[in-house]
Amino acid sequence: RLEMNQNDFTAPSTTATPFVKDAYLKWKIGGQHEASFGMTSPPTFALVEEHWGYRSVERTPLDLFGIGSSRDTSIAIKGTLSEKRVGYHFMVGNGSGTKGETDEQKKLYLAIHAGKVSGLIFQLYGDYEDRSSSNKSTRTLQAFVGGAFAGGKGGLLLTRNTQQQGVGKVDQEINVASLYGVVKLAEDSSVYVRVDHLADPNPKADKISYIPMVKTAQDTTVYIVGLDYKVRDNISFLPNVEVVSYGNDANKPAIGYGSDVIPRLTVFYKF
Repeated sequence: RLEMNQNDFTAPSTTATPFVKDAYLKWKIGGQHEASFGMTSPPTFALVEEHWGYRSVERTPLDLFGIGSSRDTSIAIKGTLSEKRVGYHFMVGNGSGTKGETDEQKKLYLAIHAGKVSGLIFQLYGDYEDRSSSNKSTRTLQAFVGGAFAGGKGGLLLTRNTQQQGVGKVDQEINVASLYGVVKLAEDSSVYVRVDHLADPNPKADKISYIPMVKTAQDTTVYIVGLDYKVRDNISFLPNVEVVSYGNDANKPAIGYGSDVIPRLTVFYKF
């Protein structure tokens, strides 16, 4: 699978560049398990993204804030147990995303969930990457609960990412909380609302594609509000507004009122 993309709108002369997004072999083991080798999706936010359902509007929090990667070259096994009520996904990867490997260390991923995406579902996730050559390591712990109700659905995500900075240095922590809800207004329309709160400075914030943020801000909150209007079963118009607000006055942008307001019209076509 190839994808074509450009990182942002700040370089008008930049053209979309193709790159490999997926390249793997997969073996099915019985009816409920599978093993894979190659460049594939880690369990970092796959289930959360599926439940949120609006990847076309915005990435899930860990993807948006650059805490995790959507791909890694790895060996993985995943499947379901107990009449498909419990699922697991274990992976050993390079930790280099879609780029080539640069060291001998590996990254471990594990996610366990109970329930179904169409109803109430719980997931616990963790990853660990050792960088012993530089006395550094990173680890992520995440808990997610999502539920469906009459005419809608909602979810809550809590994440802590810890980056060991090396001998004699203070570890850096990034804590994220996200809450979202989707309410069906009619047969062809729904409204969606999401709030992501980043409680710590994010050193990668200014490199976020399309929505660079202030990396020194102590508190950053992202608000997403929009309408989903289905023109046809496979075509949706998704007008939405994304607001990035900074809670620490000393680190607010110098221009404007301290918030970034981004009105957008997203068109989604499923084929």
